[in-house]
Amino acid sequence: MIERARTLPTVRPVVIGVGNPYRSDDGVGIEALQRLRSSGGDLARWETCTGEPTELLHLWDEAPLALVVDAVRSKARPGTIHRRVVGTDPVPPGSGTVSSHGVSLPDLIGLGRALGQIPHRLVLYGIEAVSFENGRALSPEVEEQVPELVSRVLSEVRAFLAGSSEAPEEEGAAHA
Repeated sequence: MIERARTLPTVRPVVIGVGNPYRSDDGVGIEALQRLRSSGGDLARWETCTGEPTELLHLWDEAPLALVVDAVRSKARPGTIHRRVVGTDPVPPGSGTVSSHGVSLPDLIGLGRALGQIPHRLVLYGIEAVSFENGRALSPEVEEQVPELVSRVLSEVRAFLAGSSEAPEEEGAAHA
């Protein structure tokens, strides 16, 4: 029997870190992306985005899997990691667990569907922010959870590449 070497798909998943590194916790998506890029090598396309809607649509278009990492604000404890699978988990209109970048994520997803610019599978990772004030430092609550966030995203990319449609972990509270 001949065994073939496993190769990466020609169209890799895309991981998009969203945010503004000059607005405290809003920079967590960019910080996480830098760490993911260092750890993940060529497992995925690693992209940054300011949150501008058409840029996101362009970055995730035609991806077999798109994972979007951003700071969020809801009523959860600061540092909580949220995970939503678009099309499976509800992302309610006006939800606080969406981006702080002007256009709501449900509206952007609707626009992407209408334009035919939506990835095959879209997973949103948010980390509950404390501050969106000017400054480059992440709050201690958010900084403490970045390694866990990076681990979850990398695990999901690896599971996808291995042919699993299941996420390694379900959504839950941050690990303290």
